[in-house]
Parts: sequence; C-alpha cells; structure tokens
Amino acid sequence: MNARLCAHAVLSRVERNRAYSNLALMHELNKDPDADIADKRLATELVYGSLRYQRFLDFWIVYLADRPIKKIDPAVLHVLRLSLYQLLVLDRIPQHAVLSESGKLLRKISRKHAVGFVNALLRRTLRELKEDKGPDFPEDDLESMSIEQSLPLWLLKRWVREFSIEGELDKKSIVKLFERAEQINRPAPLTLLPNRQKLMQHQLVEKLEQLGAECIVGDYADQAVTVSKGGIGVVAPLVEKGLCTVMDEAAQLVGELLDPQPGERVLDLCAAPGGKSIYAAAYTGESGEVVSVDISENKLGLLSRQAKAHGYDWIKTVEADSTKFFKEFEETPFDKVLLDAPCTALGIIRRHPEIRWNRKESDIQEMSEKARQILDNAVRYVKPGGSLVFSVCTTTLEEGLQQLEYLSSLDGFKTAKPKAIEPSLWLQHKNMNYIDTSKVPTMDGFIAFRVDKDL
Repeated sequence: MNARLCAHAVLSRVERNRAYSNLALMHELNKDPDADIADKRLATELVYGSLRYQRFLDFWIVYLADRPIKKIDPAVLHVLRLSLYQLLVLDRIPQHAVLSESGKLLRKISRKHAVGFVNALLRRTLRELKEDKGPDFPEDDLESMSIEQSLPLWLLKRWVREFSIEGELDKKSIVKLFERAEQINRPAPLTLLPNRQKLMQHQLVEKLEQLGAECIVGDYADQAVTVSKGGIGVVAPLVEKGLCTVMDEAAQLVGELLDPQPGERVLDLCAAPGGKSIYAAAYTGESGEVVSVDISENKLGLLSRQAKAHGYDWIKTVEADSTKFFKEFEETPFDKVLLDAPCTALGIIRRHPEIRWNRKESDIQEMSEKARQILDNAVRYVKPGGSLVFSVCTTTLEEGLQQLEYLSSLDGFKTAKPKAIEPSLWLQHKNMNYIDTSKVPTMDGFIAFRVDKDL
C-alpha cells in the first residue's frame, strides 16, 4: 500500500463528497488488508494531520504560491497539504523523502505537469525554515491563534464569550483558549464497541492483543475497548468482519442512557451512520426490533452493511425525513426512542477534523430549530412508560440545554437519572439532570439526557 496515495484518496473524498474522514480512511485501508502496519499508520497520520492543520497549511501555501487557494487544482492542493504537513508539523520524515514522494504522488494521480510547481514550493519552504523566515502572522491575537491552531475565527470568538463575561480576550481567556485548542488538536482515542453476539469485551481485547495491538477497557462505558497502540490499520479488518464497531465512550454512554432491553422495540431517529442502532440491537436481541430512520440513502447503506456484518437482522432501515410526522409510529409507539439530533458536531472536531471547515456560526441556530422539529414528533412516538433519549455531539446552549428545558416543560414527561451512568458525569440545569462528557479529556463532547413518559 502506498500511504501517501491512500491519504490523498481520503482527502479527495472528504472534500469532494463531504465524506466522513474516518469512514473514508477505513474504506481505503480495507482495500489492502495485508498492507504493512507502518504504512497504515502513516496514512492515518497524514489524513488526520492534514485536515487538523488545514488552515495553517493553507496559510503557508498562499504565502509560497502567491495565489489564492481556490486558484490551485484541488488534487495538487492535497499533495501540497500532505507534503507541508510532513515538513512543518512532523519531524520524523526526512526532508528529501518528502520532496521525492511528492513528485511520485503527483505522477500517480496524473498531475505530472505540476511536479515542478510543487517541488519549487517545497524547496522554498526548506529555505524559509533554514533562515527562520516564513509568512507574517496577524497582529490580532485571535486571528493569529486561528491560523496557528487551525481553527475557525468565529469558533474562537464564541469560546471567548464563554470564558469572559465581558467577552474580552484577557490573559486568563488566552490560556483557556490555548488549552481547548490544543485538546481539540490532539488525536482522538480509538475506541471500540464489541459485537456482543460474537464476542465479549475481554475476548475483543484478547484478539486485538494477538494482532499486536495494545488496549485497555473503558473508564466510563461498560463495554468500551480503547486501542492505545495499533491504530485503525489493525482495527479495520475486525470492523469489516462485524466483530466490533468504532464508537467513542461518550456515544456508548448515550446507548447506556437509552438502556434497551431484550424484546423491546427501539426507534432511532437520525440514525446514520448507525453506531447507536448497532448498540441498541445488541441488547434488544432478535426478539426485539430496531427501526433506524435517516434522510440519507447513502448513509443508511453504511448502516445496513454494518448490521449485516454484525448479524443484526432485526435492524430495519427507513429512508425518511424525521422532521415530518409519521402517523404509523404514533399508532404503534416504541419502548425506547433515541434522537441523536442533527447538530453542529463541535464536540467531535478532534475525531472528525474536517467539521471545523464545514461549519459556520449560523448553523447553531439552524440546527437547534431542526432538532426541535424532530423532537416535537419524537415525543409522540414513545409509548406510556417508555423513554426518550436526546443527545447531541456538541455543547452549545442552544443545541443542548435549551432543548432540555423545552422537553422538561412538556406534560407527561420527567427527567430520569439511570444509575448505570458514572455519577461524576451527571450535572443539573435548573434542577434537571443531564450528562456532559466534554469535561473528560478522553471522551468526545456530548450533551445527553433522558425523559420517561408517564404510564
């Protein structure tokens, strides 16, 4: 396997098709399951690193090429980003190898005509580094931090408003900003959920260790296994066989909050790409049913493939817009309803670094309004004595706690606090219980809560 060619293919799919970086990477790695582990690790590092530091890399590219990013052929641009990431951020790859491999990669993707252009920019980069030069960063602290930490300026400004009542960038706020930015730019842990129908947690650990990986069981989620050494290259074949699925501890905790039981009927609205449906199906068993609804046919296809690999025939997929009301769901209500609502996904930026480039601040209000539409429908699908779990992989007030306030104001529902969830994760908002995983460095940032319907 050619690690750089693999990384280039992933970056192209992420930009062109808005593909999930993790799924696109796993797809490419599974094309050559026998590839060297070192090559798989390098491909993984290049993909996530290039996406994570994209603004910083583009700042250098504009400086070196003296032209706007949009004037550069996207295929060539990805080669530049991959190469500059190796030269400016990584320190273990020889410089001559970076230059040589960039030329080879350009030829492999039919961009031989751009070899001279890219080579000239990379050689200039090396001269600039040797002479301690480079582009001049803005004098404004926030703008400079936005480039250095490769984060959207609007997001940094929002964080400042959270840190300071006056919304001004004092020394304390700067420290907090850097801490949060650095945390977001660290690689996310690779955490798995075993397929309970095929193997238990300890058996998954044993299998991973046999493959040369190092792993530990989760600190919070009951079935979680975190791979500390080995990476997605080791894990991808196991996922392909349906032995496990990649799922952060925070997402698994949403499943624990739902608490599906054998024989129950579960409705998963906005289900794709499907991790939480997979979680629910493991516990309902074949005597139960999981109905997974999503508006995206392609993403439902991913879920269907996961379900088939796992052997979960009791997952039924429905392609539909959950903002529309389904009378049949009200007429045959469900024991458990999960609404993992559409959101800005700001809590999983470190896991999906491309999110930071696909979001704008106005999305927060737009997403919260869409989630409210679906929530109004979802409460009507819960049978008496049943439960509804609402979750978002973000921590904005509009998308999380304001939805909790709204749901708690509805007649016939009361917030619940299941004992299965680690007590330290529970917080209160206006005497209402919810969990917030964003304070735990090892987990993605989720806001989630559960309400039970009166009998």
